[in-house]
Amino acid sequence: LKALGRSETLVEAWVALGHSYSQTGDHDLAVNAYMAAAQHYGRASPWPRLHLASEYLRTRQPGPAFALLTQLADSSAAGHPLVLNELAVCLAQLGNYRGALEAADGAIAAAGSRASRAAPTLILNRVRILLASLP
Repeated sequence: LKALGRSETLVEAWVALGHSYSQTGDHDLAVNAYMAAAQHYGRASPWPRLHLASEYLRTRQPGPAFALLTQLADSSAAGHPLVLNELAVCLAQLGNYRGALEAADGAIAAAGSRASRAAPTLILNRVRILLASLP
């Protein structure tokens, strides 16, 4: 908060504030902080919008998350494993399990091509989606 008192356009401070609010369960405040970060970054960076989409998914609001993730698909973040993973979670929340599994597979493939340490988490998310899709 001290950093924001000095400059309201310090995007990193808005993102950090969003993370703090999210971790304490203050989801509305987290959304507001991520929205402020996204406004100050504009289209220059996709990451504040990814954090915002993630927060919407935490609060079971897949509609707004899907809109943001669709925008990210047309940005420099297209094909990034974190974006694809969030898309998989979003599609699963929307009940589109086939699409969710495709996005999860894409996230795993993208993580593998980047030698990412996130691969085990992405595989676990795929298993969760698969289990959720069972009747």
